[in-house]
Amino acid sequence: MKIISTLILTLTLATGFAQFADNTDRHNERNVYLQALKQYLDFRATDSFYSKLKHIDTLYVYKDTKTTDSLLNKIGTTTIIMIDDPYTFIKARGGQGITLYSIFPLDFENGEFWVSFVPFIVTIDKKRKRGLMFSNPGSYKIVYKFDNGHFVFVRLEDHGI
Repeated sequence: MKIISTLILTLTLATGFAQFADNTDRHNERNVYLQALKQYLDFRATDSFYSKLKHIDTLYVYKDTKTTDSLLNKIGTTTIIMIDDPYTFIKARGGQGITLYSIFPLDFENGEFWVSFVPFIVTIDKKRKRGLMFSNPGSYKIVYKFDNGHFVFVRLEDHGI
């Protein structure tokens, strides 16, 4: 009986404090794209491989009116900077490359919703005028179920190369 009580309490607390997203267009904490990025940052902080890497202080996101217009400019201690012209931005930084995240619109299949994004390592291609080099180390898929009017986080899929 003690084990069952503990299990019920644990499940109640876990669902009571779960992070929910309920929109794709409002400029608030419940935006599904913002929540997807938060899940990714949480994953990086707790995954055995990624947790050894440096904390992401700044997340550079490719500006796309379908997915990024409603993002807040901060997730915890991580600042989000929207980039619409990577070449000019990198040039202004003295040519120092960046990791630029491209977010794809919310998708649905087989009862699950997801937000996908790809981090590209972007550097200036010195052989081409105004050229950039994009390296893709993989992609991420943040999967949700839709329950009671909310997107509820299910899992993060890391599709690394």
